[in-house]
This record gives sequence, C-alpha cells and structure tokens, in this order.
Amino acid sequence: MRKTCVLGVIAAILLSAGLCPAAGFKSGDVIVISLPFGDDLYVTGGKVVVAEPVSGDLLAAGGSLIFNGSVGGDLQIAGGSLIVNSPVEDDVRAAGGEMVFTSTVGGDLLAYGGDVTIPSGAVVEGDVVVGAGTLHLGGTVRGNLLVHAGTLDFSGTVLGDAKLYGKDKVRLEGRVEGQTVFVGEKVELLPAARFGKDVTYWREDGEMDFGTVPVGGQARFAPELKKKKQRELPFPPEGPGRKGAFLGGFFFAALLSGIVVILVAVLLLKGTIRHAGEALYRSFWKCTGVGFLAFILIFLAGIIALITVVGIPLGILLLVVFAFSVLFGRIIAAVAFAAWIERLRSAEWGTGRLLLIAIGLFTVIKLVSMAPFVGWLFVLFVVCAGYGSLVLSLWRSRSDERAF
Repeated sequence: MRKTCVLGVIAAILLSAGLCPAAGFKSGDVIVISLPFGDDLYVTGGKVVVAEPVSGDLLAAGGSLIFNGSVGGDLQIAGGSLIVNSPVEDDVRAAGGEMVFTSTVGGDLLAYGGDVTIPSGAVVEGDVVVGAGTLHLGGTVRGNLLVHAGTLDFSGTVLGDAKLYGKDKVRLEGRVEGQTVFVGEKVELLPAARFGKDVTYWREDGEMDFGTVPVGGQARFAPELKKKKQRELPFPPEGPGRKGAFLGGFFFAALLSGIVVILVAVLLLKGTIRHAGEALYRSFWKCTGVGFLAFILIFLAGIIALITVVGIPLGILLLVVFAFSVLFGRIIAAVAFAAWIERLRSAEWGTGRLLLIAIGLFTVIKLVSMAPFVGWLFVLFVVCAGYGSLVLSLWRSRSDERAF
C-alpha cells in the first residue's frame, strides 16, 4: 500500500508538471540553457546543454545531455549520452547508454545504462542503485550501494553496506565500512581493498584468500549466492523518506526507459500521434473496439499462418508485430491519449509539453497496472483504445495517399 502511495505521488507530480504553466518547457534539435532558471524545467532535444543553474526539478531527455549548471531539486534524465558535471541538491534518476557523474548528489542516485562512471571526487550523500553493463565507481557513497553489472570496477568508498553483483567480473580496490556482499564469475581482490564488517561472497573459483586485506568481521564463501536473483530489491534504507525513495527505484528504471521510446515517438511521429489523438476524440469507442480486434486477429492470424509451411514467414512476422504491440502498448496508449487531451483542450502544444503529458500518462498507466485484476482491466482498456486509434490513423493516412 505504501508503495502504491509513493508511486501515486510521483505520477501526480509528473502530470501536474505537464499542466503547470509556471514550469519551463523547451524542445528542439539543439537546446542550450544559457541563463539561470528559477523554476522546474523540462527539456527534450537531440542535444541538450544546461550551462546555468536550475532552481527546481529538471527532467530532460535526448540523444546527448550535458549538465554544467547546478540543479536545486531532483534530476531525472534519459538519453544516449549523459554527463553530469554539476551538483544536484536532491535525487538523481537516470537511464541511458553512457553516463558520467562527476560532482555531488545531495540525495539518492539511481542509474540504469550501458556504461556508468562515478569517478574519484564525486560524492553521493544518499544511497546508490546501479544497473549497468559496466560500472566504474571511484567516488564516495555515504549511504548504501547496490550494483548489478556485467563488469564492476570498484575503487571508491562506501560508508554504508554494499551489495555488488558482477555477471562477468568484479574488481575490488575500494573501501566498504559496512556489510559487504559480492558475487562474480571472476573476482579480482587488490591489496588496497578494505572491509569494515562481515563479507559474504561467491566466485567461480570457490573460496579465496583475503591475504593482507583487512576484514572487520568474518569472510564467508556462500554457494547459495550463485543463484541469487538479479532483481533483488535494495536493502531497506533507514528512515521513511529513504524507504520511499527506494520503493520506486526499479519503477523508475522502467519509467526512464519508456521516456526514451516516448521521446523518439514524439519527435519522429508527431503527425501520426496527433492523428491518433484526433481518432480518439472523434470515435473513442470505435478505436477501443478496433484495438481489441486487432490484437486478437493479429495473434490468431500468426498462429494459423505458422501451421502452414508456406505461411511460416508471415506467421513469424505477425507474431513479431503482436509482441511489439504488447511490449509497447502502454507507450502507444500514453502518446495517443496525450494527443487526445491536446485535442480535447483545443490546444496546440509544443513537443516538450506533449512529451511531458505522455510521460505523465505512461506513469499513471504503469502505476494502475500494479493493482490486481482491476488494474490490468484498466490497462487493457486504454491500450486497446490507444492501439486502435493508431491503427485507424495509419489506415486513414494510407487511404488518403491512395486517393491522392
């Protein structure tokens, strides 16, 4: 129940941000924030550079993002390349390909991406959760640390507990003041490593000799860690505020990943999205019925085609289309309903506001889907409506082209 409340607040914040006239919205191929901004700021673009301070929260999505100005609130970012060189007063939540955090984070840091770097000199005052292909951590974490990575290179300092999961390799050269758990196919333990309390570990080669490496408690080889689920929830941080932040941690991983897809959809398919919104406005129930039938017919046609030898390629194609539709159904619904709200309000939003409304709706849909049974009925309804509006808009566009 508490988790639902926390995520509900998050969703409400995103939605209200999208509708709030006081917040700043900027979008374009290249966006440069060259003057201080005294409120919340929402930015989308191919390349985004924030060179001056932002007093409130900052949400940005794009291909390349560089932050050289401080952020007075939360920083939520998604993109291909992310570089944060300036202090952030509150939490940071990020998803992207390559990410670098060189300054101070006043709250918690949650990062999910391909290559994540937190170099020496960087400081995170709260807890850190990282899911990455490669993590280079040389900075200081004053709270707890949880890592799931392909390769982990740890040479920093953790003042709390640390749980380190490296699928391929774990290299340990840093210091952990609290309890430590590490798991890796290959583990490299360097003499500079320090452990303040108990150490529990697993590696492919079995038990290891810690030699001269200080261990403040017991070091125990734990075979059961080999089968440890990679989706383990973070250890419960102390205090209600910290717990609330971490309850939404993995939710934001999916959310920020969705932001990237929504960004691409809004930037490249804005016309199609607005046509879908128009279809919803004019024929809401027709869209819902068409979406429901489309899902069923595509799936059944794919299965039937697979039964025949000649139709196997077509069957595979149809099932791929069906899987794509299911996987991105909530995103399709979010952008379609964002365009529907724009049409309902007789507004002409820019790319930034349309994106923010779509993100807010995507958040709400994900939140409601967590409710048993009723939640999934609601999601099925909105996904069918959104998907049907897209089908009708594409069909109408094709009909217009033929008529022309």
